[in-house]
Order: sequence, then structure tokens, then C-alpha cells
Amino acid sequence: MEIVTNAKNPVLHMKSPAPADPEGDVRQKGAAIRLYSYRFRIECTFRELKQKVGAFCYHFWSKHMPKLCYYLKKGEPTPLEQVEDGHARQKILEAVCTIEMHMALSCIAMGILQSLTIRFIG
Repeated sequence: MEIVTNAKNPVLHMKSPAPADPEGDVRQKGAAIRLYSYRFRIECTFRELKQKVGAFCYHFWSKHMPKLCYYLKKGEPTPLEQVEDGHARQKILEAVCTIEMHMALSCIAMGILQSLTIRFIG
């Protein structure tokens, strides 16, 4: 199975070569459909994390964090690479760790909520 992109339209097309083994071709297509179905589950998970749990509503920041520039030229150092003070780097690292911990705990909270829902409602 190969993935082909159309130059005119930015759409991915999945196509299979002529099937030498019809049963293998059916298994391959089934696997592709199953993998694509995971995308829907992942998108639903992110929506629930955002809307129900508030996982992306964090406000952890540090005055040492520089403003990020989204339009950097090639080879130009990122604002985080320009921070040279050891204390500032430590504070930035602490803020990033706090954000990651908040996200991890939000995912755990969502899992607990889903388990309780299945147990008491389902």
C-alpha cells in the first residue's frame, strides 16, 4: 500500500498495487481503515480534554521566558536558545515541567472520569 499526494489538491490518496494475493489485499485495506479510525478517537480525546477537563487552560509562565517568534529565518537561533543565564534557564525548565505535569494529570483525570462513567452509568 502506498500513499500518493495529488499536486493540484492537498489530499492524501491511499492506493494499492494490483493484488497478487486477494486475501492479503483485503487484510491490508482493513488495517488501513482501522488505523484511520484511530484518528477519530484521538480527535475526540483531545476535544474532551479541552472542553470537559480543561487540560489546555493552563497559565504557567515565567518572566524569564522570551517571546516566541513564529517567523524565524533559516539558521536563526530560537529565542529559547538565546537565553544564556543559568537561573533563567532553570526557571524556564521548571515552567515547562509544570505544564507537562498539568497535562499528564489532566489525562489521568479524564481516564478516571471515563472509568467512573462506565462503572456507574454504563
